[in-house]
Amino acid sequence: MPAVDSTPVGLPSRRRPSPGAWATSPVERLLVDRLGGIPWTGPDPTGRTHQEALARWAELRTLLEYDDISAKRWMTLDSAKFAKTRRNTDVVPAGMTLLSATGARTEWASLTARERSAWAEVLEYSVDDIDELVRHTVCERSTKGCRDGCVVARSRNAQNGTTPLTRLARTLLTLAHPAESLELTRAALGELVVRHSADNVRWRMNIGDDIRWESVAPGMLGVAAAYAYTKHTPAARPEMAGLTRIVYSASERWTDAQILDIFDQGHTVAVVFSTRRNQQLPTTWHGMPVVNGDATDDLWAHPHGVIVGLTVKGPDNATIDAAIRSGFARPV
Repeated sequence: MPAVDSTPVGLPSRRRPSPGAWATSPVERLLVDRLGGIPWTGPDPTGRTHQEALARWAELRTLLEYDDISAKRWMTLDSAKFAKTRRNTDVVPAGMTLLSATGARTEWASLTARERSAWAEVLEYSVDDIDELVRHTVCERSTKGCRDGCVVARSRNAQNGTTPLTRLARTLLTLAHPAESLELTRAALGELVVRHSADNVRWRMNIGDDIRWESVAPGMLGVAAAYAYTKHTPAARPEMAGLTRIVYSASERWTDAQILDIFDQGHTVAVVFSTRRNQQLPTTWHGMPVVNGDATDDLWAHPHGVIVGLTVKGPDNATIDAAIRSGFARPV
């Protein structure tokens, strides 16, 4: 794991939570149910599940008319922030991008009846069953402020070409066959570790979702240093010392006093400021040190006991202005 402090400042020691202890959201219960009623503890030793995953992912990419139907594009490696991290450090971040919030419902509805039937056949579900699957949100604690300015869902890249449908394919495979999805993710991370070393690879557990994968799939932990921004509270999603780095994301519903309270407990909080792109973030906020969260995606690079400051973003100035008015982006 990265050579950084891994014990939150001021937090009492605690036992490692039992697998599945926090999997209480509807989508987490759905995933555990499709995993046979217990959290995922590791790959199928026979290799059969992995082979089925490769074949199903290839079929989905064929439906999207990709020339490359391999699993090389299962993980996101080249987002703007990932690319910046790789340019500036030896760290190689990787994650699986799902459709944010209710995006799967929208993209599924955009397909023709014939296309939905073809997708359902590959997934071995009925169209009606998938209609039910996409009713689940993968971001149960999202707020209007974060949805309106979500860089995962609303950036230009997110709307580019077949990107939304590729994310739909990942999302549906994950919801319908989570063991296959996890096999693909673990294998991809393992290949990166072989290529770049375990010290340099980071697994971003959530891109577009807020599923507590460390609970749903404890078998994923330890492959690479894991990290996440989350809307869950520290009580609902505690860090696991040496295994996960969790930064709690303030929304427009959080008061300054609530942020200060979480900070005083020794946790790291991400705060979006009204600072616009290419402007300087504050160095302190209410007396708390601020580090630049836009400089790297690697949350292991930041010490505990800081605010991870982020500039306000959005697809256009109107969205940015709305984020500032709503309080989602806090005044400097």
